[in-house]
Amino acid sequence: MGQADPTDWQCAQSADGEDESEELVSWRKYVPKAAPDSRESRAKRVTALPEPRLRVSEPEECLAWQLRAEGLTFDREYRFHESRLWRLDFWFADAKLAVEIDGGGFVKGRHGTGVGIEKDCEKASHIAMAGYRLMRVTPGQVKRGEALKWILVALGLRKADTLHTRGEHD
Repeated sequence: MGQADPTDWQCAQSADGEDESEELVSWRKYVPKAAPDSRESRAKRVTALPEPRLRVSEPEECLAWQLRAEGLTFDREYRFHESRLWRLDFWFADAKLAVEIDGGGFVKGRHGTGVGIEKDCEKASHIAMAGYRLMRVTPGQVKRGEALKWILVALGLRKADTLHTRGEHD
């Protein structure tokens, strides 16, 4: 019995003669209870969401202008998931079409890193599981007007065969 086992707790008596082992034992028995994620707590989190971004990217403003010029109605910064902070850049409710502009792909921005791509995949999967369609576009596609054409086809306002395909006229 030369060395004491490190897991064998020995408590000395305090100066007033009381045994501290009861306090230690009660502490060791304490296990924090994980509260179930109730509908009420989820509702509080969802209603406590921050306001939409105050600064909007230039490609988002450009696409919004193009869509308004076509007379389309849409929502911006639409929150589609009940308990996540995810928002969609553009939402067309009647067609169940979501449009996301993925910027920063060429400059190691959020959508161009491994973690960012993984998070985008998670969000896209949840969009698909909700029964929505997702169209991801780049700022260059918005600037060239390609994104607008694709949205019009997805909404059934333009025929797909009118779209320019690469290699056809290049």
